[in-house]
Amino acid sequence: MSRLDLRRSDDRQTFSSIQLRGFARLKAACRGEAAEAEPLLTHMANMARRHGFADGKGPQYGDAGHRRLSADAVAYVALGSQLGLTVLRKELGPGDRTGIFEREPDLSAWKALAARLSTMPGDTGAGRKTVDDACRAFAIFYSACVDTMNLQSEKLS
Repeated sequence: MSRLDLRRSDDRQTFSSIQLRGFARLKAACRGEAAEAEPLLTHMANMARRHGFADGKGPQYGDAGHRRLSADAVAYVALGSQLGLTVLRKELGPGDRTGIFEREPDLSAWKALAARLSTMPGDTGAGRKTVDDACRAFAIFYSACVDTMNLQSEKLS
């Protein structure tokens, strides 16, 4: 994704497609349970559906062999992504801060999650599951990126 220049409209659209596809898949992977990030996850999944990015591809996390992602891991990745968007948003003019770039991060939700997670020992079953599931959540976004970039390549062929 580093080759995307978010100052360019078509690259912002590609980046948005990756994010929306990823959020739709993330919501399926946690069955909508995302602790402090539930409002954000619902908002992004609804936006994905409106824009046709709820493609249903990728692992079906409700099926056998795919356990549901923990709500804490999903909240960590989802709320953290919004903090990252804040950095990216600074490079955009006000007129370009639309779609996924218009929503400000929910700092109170992030702080509440961080405070709660800071009390969870990392060497417990719950702590390890949260870390493992956060890695799985990042992998969901990676697969959304690969799928989106492959679709872009097919369009150019």
